[in-house]
Amino acid sequence: MNIPKSVKTYCKKCKKHTEHRLKTFKPGAARAMSKGQRKHLKKTKQLWRKVQVSNQA
Repeated sequence: MNIPKSVKTYCKKCKKHTEHRLKTFKPGAARAMSKGQRKHLKKTKQLWRKVQVSNQA
């Protein structure tokens, strides 16, 4: 996606249109115990039940 490095827009301080530099923001590190993450972990949790073995010999 191409985003311009600067854009002309209104400045409250100068009270006129001036050049403003733009910057793209990257998402920060995800929180380990957020509600959505807890829900995802619960849904994808592995079940550790022992399988019963029948020895018919």
